[in-house]
Amino acid sequence: MEKLENMIPGQGEASWPEGLIEKDELEKWQRYFSGIASVFVCAVDSGGVPLTELSGEPEQARRMEQLIDGEQFQSMLQRVAESRLEDQAVERTAYPNLLLGVAVSRLERKAAVNWLICAVTADVEDEGEYENPPLEGFSCVADEKQFLRVVDTLRALTDELLADKLTLRQALRRCEKSLSARQEAEGRLRRSELLREMMWLFVSQDPAQEVLQRLLKMLGEYLSPGIIALYTRKKDQTQPRVAATWEKEPYPELFSSKNWSSILMVEKTLILSYNSTVSEGEREQLDALGLTGMIVMPGKLEGDEDFWICLGEKRQRVWELWEIRFVGEAVKILQSLLKRRGQVSPVKRKTASDAGRRKKK
Repeated sequence: MEKLENMIPGQGEASWPEGLIEKDELEKWQRYFSGIASVFVCAVDSGGVPLTELSGEPEQARRMEQLIDGEQFQSMLQRVAESRLEDQAVERTAYPNLLLGVAVSRLERKAAVNWLICAVTADVEDEGEYENPPLEGFSCVADEKQFLRVVDTLRALTDELLADKLTLRQALRRCEKSLSARQEAEGRLRRSELLREMMWLFVSQDPAQEVLQRLLKMLGEYLSPGIIALYTRKKDQTQPRVAATWEKEPYPELFSSKNWSSILMVEKTLILSYNSTVSEGEREQLDALGLTGMIVMPGKLEGDEDFWICLGEKRQRVWELWEIRFVGEAVKILQSLLKRRGQVSPVKRKTASDAGRRKKK
């Protein structure tokens, strides 16, 4: 069986117990007990492999690593870790003045933090009963009663530390869950308020064009896409006409006649985030529009007229499910408004020739 010196610290099968205690914190307690009680201490994983370096006077700690019997230690660790009755054990070794201890602190009945503790004692047992003579040359020496108290105290302190850490983590999770639930509830409330505000547009006496612009503005300022466009098309028309737009930033002639690609006139809702898998044709159409993603929702009006609402995005955006649902609710309101208001005049775009005519006047 390997000696402790051949087991590289940190190569263990697991990192730290349930993510509760950091390595620095374990090492702090090691140094504390080594300093006040003249013992050697390290944390180990469930297989007995050191997770931290053995604490103690450096030269003497390296010597101790050569003396510890890995087979004896792992046998002790396995026995205590699997036991329901004991959490620690102390045994004598092949040296009459070397004691070896194991302490296991549990989390939900499973071993979470395992300690190896050893010490050279001032009291020497009958040398004739041991394989080796007493160890000499160690300035760090403890008496047997002191050693037993260290093993017991280190285990008890670790138990309390684990319990405190677990309580803190559970409290933080409850807070995070509560905060997340509150934020979700606030979001739902805000969306409900916006939908009610949109429905109030039914009683507005303003021109249809202004009402539609107001609805797109509500939607745009809440979801903040790059652009929103509402466009309609009769069956006898080859191209749609833009009825209203809202722009977060200028999109020069995004919906000009040359850009009326099939992706803008889908029969079913189309959701494309920046990382969506798209066909080569869809990618070419997105590139031509200067967009990285979009939501396109179709609707039907009285007679032979169709309409679409498109939310276009230039950023690397992934559409959330609640955003898609919210757009869907807004489209239902928009459809009712369009049916009630009848035909809507297309948006007139300003051109350079228009500006020239105004100047001549």
